[in-house]
Amino acid sequence: MLHPKSNRALRGLLLVSLLLLFTIGAAALERQPNADYRVRRVALSRKTNGGVVVLFAAVEAEGPNALYGFRQDNNFYYLTGLNQPGAAVLIAPEIAGDGAGPSHPYTEI
Repeated sequence: MLHPKSNRALRGLLLVSLLLLFTIGAAALERQPNADYRVRRVALSRKTNGGVVVLFAAVEAEGPNALYGFRQDNNFYYLTGLNQPGAAVLIAPEIAGDGAGPSHPYTEI
């Protein structure tokens, strides 16, 4: 049998632990400014050597989302900040014209 003081201390420790977990979880869901996500997409486009990137978001009724509820794919959220099921993003890098072909600006859809 626990002593009343140790029981109270255990409850306090549990409460503090739950508050800490809630605070960490809430901070992880904070959306950043749109400019931060754009900087990440532009940086990714520069690493493609002229290739195009197409990313698809998670959908609601597939895999763990069907069982536990919707949760966006980490990579998609990191690049877009969107939490919409079934979304997609196409990223095409800027290509400078070299006289032989036309130049293309950075594009994202």
